[in-house]
Amino acid sequence: MEQKRTTIALAHLATTSQFEAFEKAATLVDLATALQVLLSYTPLFTSSSDLAFVRTLTETPNNPQENHELLEVIDITSDLKLLVDSSEVVIDQRWQTLELHMQSESGKYHFQPNSTSLLLSWVQAMTRKLSSQGVIDQAAGLHALVEEDSRFQKWWDTVLVPFNYINAQGFTIDLLKFEFEDGQAESDRAILIISTLFKNSVDSVHPPFLKFLKSCDKELLYDIVRNPQLPPITTNRQLRLYNDLITNLFGASSMKEESVPLILDTYQKYPQPNVRALESIQATLSTISLSYESSDLHTLANSVNAALSFPLSFTNLSELTSLSADPAKQETFFSGIIDSLTSQSASAFLSQTSKLKPALFPNVTEESARKLVMSRLLSLRLYSSMEVSPDDEDMVVEHFWTCFKMATNGSKNRGELNAAYRALKMLSPPSQRVKDLLAFVDAVDELFKYSIYFKRGTPLKPIDLLSIDDLQIIAQKILELNNNAYESPEEIYQLLTQLSLGLQATVPPKVDITCLCIVSSLAELDFEFAYDTTNSLFESESNIVLKSKWDTFFQVAKFTSPDWIDTETPTEVIQQQMSLLGAIVGIAPTKHVQDVVSQWNMFDTELSLREEGDEEGNFSQSNTQSARSLDQRLARSLASTAAELLNEGNGLQVSNLLTSGLDWAIGASRK
Repeated sequence: MEQKRTTIALAHLATTSQFEAFEKAATLVDLATALQVLLSYTPLFTSSSDLAFVRTLTETPNNPQENHELLEVIDITSDLKLLVDSSEVVIDQRWQTLELHMQSESGKYHFQPNSTSLLLSWVQAMTRKLSSQGVIDQAAGLHALVEEDSRFQKWWDTVLVPFNYINAQGFTIDLLKFEFEDGQAESDRAILIISTLFKNSVDSVHPPFLKFLKSCDKELLYDIVRNPQLPPITTNRQLRLYNDLITNLFGASSMKEESVPLILDTYQKYPQPNVRALESIQATLSTISLSYESSDLHTLANSVNAALSFPLSFTNLSELTSLSADPAKQETFFSGIIDSLTSQSASAFLSQTSKLKPALFPNVTEESARKLVMSRLLSLRLYSSMEVSPDDEDMVVEHFWTCFKMATNGSKNRGELNAAYRALKMLSPPSQRVKDLLAFVDAVDELFKYSIYFKRGTPLKPIDLLSIDDLQIIAQKILELNNNAYESPEEIYQLLTQLSLGLQATVPPKVDITCLCIVSSLAELDFEFAYDTTNSLFESESNIVLKSKWDTFFQVAKFTSPDWIDTETPTEVIQQQMSLLGAIVGIAPTKHVQDVVSQWNMFDTELSLREEGDEEGNFSQSNTQSARSLDQRLARSLASTAAELLNEGNGLQVSNLLTSGLDWAIGASRK
């Protein structure tokens, strides 16, 4: 009777969450009874920490016959006293009701009072009960009580992991139903969950669930791939999940040979696989090939490799096997493949060509294939991937001009001009045509280092150079838009010379470019450069060459700097200009000789005035001698000009020249 009273008391203590008193009173009954009471009467949201004493209870030796009475173990409260301090008839009635409920709960949640591991059985039963009440997360603390028990670990791996996994995918199921009905067998649980995963578009298997799968029957893979509940594999997510299962289970399967045809058939039927799908299939086939070999597997693997290397358009992989029997289709497909190559796929294509072309395109000739490939590689600018020969020069040069016309800037180190330059550099050793084009690119590169445009607000592009007929225009723009550019006439001339190699234009005479620089220097008020350069031309070039440029030199001889307006033209400059005039007389057209002499006469008068007004004798003997030397130089030039006119029968012009106030130039004294 005392055992019944104590059990009734335990039920009250559990119901009212008096677990400290429960732990003491539980020593008065057998352990199985105490655990049944907890299973049946513990409130729903009881914290796992409040039940942690159960482990201590199960580890403490328990002998109810030697324990004291309830009154000696716990304090009997008034409400508890009403329950236990009753007649034996009442106690017996209460006990029977309590026992029926405990047996019902134990049976419902599969608690085994006779188990050799009561704690494990109780934790499992409590977990099932919490699951049925929708609060299975509260069982986590209870699991910690038995986590070191290998039997619990197996239960965790084979029941709780798949159960939690399927619930995590958004499907609410009851643990009892899953464990003892739908998923009573491990393979049934696996198929149930896998089918659910496919329907829910999950793309990989969770590691703990994978561990469960590997612990299942060795025929599980075969059961999966042939299961009618498995939906058709038509999406990338489904395919990744399918491949994840195969990759992880194939090695452990005892039915490889039976499984492979079904797997290959699934891959063959997969609709319009993209790159990700093909890569996923390829990886799985590689795994299968480690422990299985067949011609069908090899054929499909080759088809997948081809589909990855050759961007083909096909409905499914089975269509690729028909290529080898149709030469016309091969040509069409191969040409389409080449046109579809990208910078990323080209490298893989080249590495696989030797293997895949014979298999898929045996009727496409090597020469035809090479030209198609080369043309595409050129368009992709994959020059490092190409091997060219002298026979390819025309194709490369054509590509060069394509790139050149597309260039938006003139730097050979970037953009389309860089591509054009790199293409030419492939041709080694270069022909003279290629050497000329390389020099042309160098010149374009140098040209664009200047500030240059032909239309204000419109940046110059390399293609604009192709419409220029006169290279002198380029020189003029360089000098117009770049300060001090005139200082390098040789550099500009060399630049135009190199540009002519690509533009097929005639290079202007060097003296023309030099004269442009002289004019530009005057615009920038650099008389010294203009004078020195003009003198150099008279020393290095013949009068015949210089005749056409006499007006340029005349500009130098007449030049007056704004800086001299407030003061006066330096005497040294006047003497230099008079010296130039003396030379210019010899090359000036007859009708302009008088202009030159008049300018000289003006300077001479200026010097005379300065000489007369210089009270301190600044005009030294050397200055006087210099002036006399200039007189003689001009006289010689005039005499030569007069002789030429007489020889030509132009006596009247000679008379005009001599009567223009310049008789002193042919022997008269200076006044």
